[in-house]
Amino acid sequence: MARKPKRLNPPEQDIIRRIWWGCVGTFCLLCLAALVAAPGKAALSVAAGGAIALANFRLLKWCITNALQPQKQAAVGRVLITYYLKFGATAVAVYLLISKQMVEPIGLLVGLSVVVFTMFGLALTMARKLIGKEAG
Repeated sequence: MARKPKRLNPPEQDIIRRIWWGCVGTFCLLCLAALVAAPGKAALSVAAGGAIALANFRLLKWCITNALQPQKQAAVGRVLITYYLKFGATAVAVYLLISKQMVEPIGLLVGLSVVVFTMFGLALTMARKLIGKEAG
């Protein structure tokens, strides 16, 4: 039995794609701003946090896409275990980066917020479009 490729429905796929490219754009802007404002360790911290955030986003997308496949129908426990393993690996990476003083905590936090900034911006954009449709 041939497996179908792991894909979401087109509307969800479009939103995830928009979020991903928004995250990449936000990551690039934050890295550039960090290089200009505080080159060196601070810029490296923002880049490290952003890279961790982007990797987590991709892994979460993969995990959810797998869980939603009709032929798999993964148990909730399995999805949660995968999520917590990913969360634990992220915690260990952040701990090592900070404890070895490879990065500055504030810069790392800014980098880790890439997805949050993107989601907030996307929500504002979608709300503006919705308000514009209702007013017009």
